[in-house]
Amino acid sequence: MMKKNSIFLVVLIMAILVSGCTKKESEAKAEKKEDISVVHRENDIKKDTGDENESLKEYSFPTVDSINNLSDEDVIYLATHKYKTSDFVDDYRGDSYSDFGTPLGDSERFEPVLLNPGGERQDYDVNKKISDQDFKKLTEEYMNSFKENIDGMKTDYLGETDHYVEYRYSASQQSGSGRRCFYRNTFMISEKIDGNFFAGPVYLGELTVDSVLSDGDFYLSIMDDSCILWREVNENKLTIVYSYYCPDWKQIGDYDEYGENQKAEIYKNEIIYDKETHRITMEAAVVRSVDIPGTTLYIPEAV
Repeated sequence: MMKKNSIFLVVLIMAILVSGCTKKESEAKAEKKEDISVVHRENDIKKDTGDENESLKEYSFPTVDSINNLSDEDVIYLATHKYKTSDFVDDYRGDSYSDFGTPLGDSERFEPVLLNPGGERQDYDVNKKISDQDFKKLTEEYMNSFKENIDGMKTDYLGETDHYVEYRYSASQQSGSGRRCFYRNTFMISEKIDGNFFAGPVYLGELTVDSVLSDGDFYLSIMDDSCILWREVNENKLTIVYSYYCPDWKQIGDYDEYGENQKAEIYKNEIIYDKETHRITMEAAVVRSVDIPGTTLYIPEAV
């Protein structure tokens, strides 16, 4: 069994769920695209390539079908240009990390952390939020242990929101500095599955469509290099699912992909909240993959 108050540092990459995504759907063009709106606007977003003064296309996706029906050319355009989620999702509630009046240093970054409150999932009423007092104790224990392991380490509480609490740490140049961001509603908790102990993220608190929407938007808000074209939350008898679509530019390949083109891709990602256990799992699949003409995947040399 995992020791009580043991801590897992988890760099959450929920917005980029590329590994294990092997399912691909048909890439045939749809002839009917009346629900896709494409206009031009002045370029106020930095593009990955090309002339920064060139105007960018603006897309409107009123339905998921409007993404599935994109032309190959538009899939390539979305994947190879720099957009933000706010360009596509009007009601995005990405209450992201804050510096709380102390700007990040040159080498600092936000570091998401899931705390482990100890015990097993079965020990908890998952519908009950962990108390403010217990949460504060967990974060202080973590930071005290963190500080004791590094000579000259200094830590400061900076602030908190409904989603997380933030601490700054700093020490010598060798140890560096940064921001530890402790998630307020999601914890790393173990349980026994088929005779084996498994640790995974569990949401503690009332699980509703609104809480999942808020939680999912917060998870994704730190992913500055990704944008969401569309997102929605659906509830069924067993789960509440946060679904979102992201464009991606595949430039690096594997050894069996020599000579292949770079790919413009769109992923469908799902964050799945189990309504009984509050366990959080993730799934992802490539729903569009388009060859980019005149390009070749970069294949790293074998070590």
